[in-house]
Amino acid sequence: MVARMEFKSIAGAVYVQLAYAAMFLASRLAFTKGMSHYAFVLYRQIVATLAIGLPAAYYLYRGGRWSCMTWRSMKHVFILALIGISFSQNFYYAGLALTSSTFASTMNNLIPVVTFLLAYFLKLERVRIKVWDGQAKILGTLFCVGGAMLMTFYENTTSQSQEVSQAQHLLYVDHFPLAQSLLKHVGKIHGSFLFGALLTIIGSWSMSFFMIYQGIFCTGLGFFIIMWCVKERGPVFITMFSPLSSVVVAIMEPLVLHAQLTWGSVLGMAIIIAGLYLYLWAKAQDSNPSTDQSQLTDEEEERTIDANERSSREEITIGIQAPLLANINTNS
Repeated sequence: MVARMEFKSIAGAVYVQLAYAAMFLASRLAFTKGMSHYAFVLYRQIVATLAIGLPAAYYLYRGGRWSCMTWRSMKHVFILALIGISFSQNFYYAGLALTSSTFASTMNNLIPVVTFLLAYFLKLERVRIKVWDGQAKILGTLFCVGGAMLMTFYENTTSQSQEVSQAQHLLYVDHFPLAQSLLKHVGKIHGSFLFGALLTIIGSWSMSFFMIYQGIFCTGLGFFIIMWCVKERGPVFITMFSPLSSVVVAIMEPLVLHAQLTWGSVLGMAIIIAGLYLYLWAKAQDSNPSTDQSQLTDEEEERTIDANERSSREEITIGIQAPLLANINTNS
């Protein structure tokens, strides 16, 4: 039973990262075609609400769990959705439109480190600098920040016109063998209104399928699997799989989008992944019950030694004072 649960959690985490890798590539392709990232986020959230939100609300209402949602909790959910979903996705996709899929997916690996820094400055995270796990946290944070700066300095994007022409060629020719066969056999009909309408319909269907994929498999099902993995295995477990999407995107982007991958980007990605795993390893050791128990045992031993030393000192003092008091009583 434990092995099956572990396999399910690993499979769920791998699915989320593969789905996000496909999302990064497809989103980059949509943005190079001129799609607005504001409309992109709006369509994605609408599809996710229709696919996941309404069935979940109906299930909670039928099960009598809707009464647990108070106005205060609804306010917290609204603020979290506004800042953590809408604002963050708009900023993220704006950056994706200006950089590359590899750069954007690698920046996701900074989330645990940025969370650690915020928690430290807000006094929510305890860092023991004199202990090796605290030093590993600081070193992993420096690695992640240094790798991100290296990728930023060496990021070499192509021009917008070349990206648009490559994306259009990839979408309308390479992805549709039927269109290639029509171009070979119909001759001059490619300039007709009928053929243009056919390509428009195919492009609309592909964009609609892409929006449905984003809303259902990334936003809806992806968030559900992430929350389930956090509940079953903890937040550190699901974060350890985040570099997988970066590796997949780095391999597929030059093949699919014909993007240029520089050595600086590869080196920066490797440094970020190494820093992330160093930080997560230190975090796991910090929250390890055996480590905490050993530290408590050492503290208890020190307290016991101090108590024994105090008791021995008191016995020596009493042994010295007792003859003196006896002599004083005799003389008196």
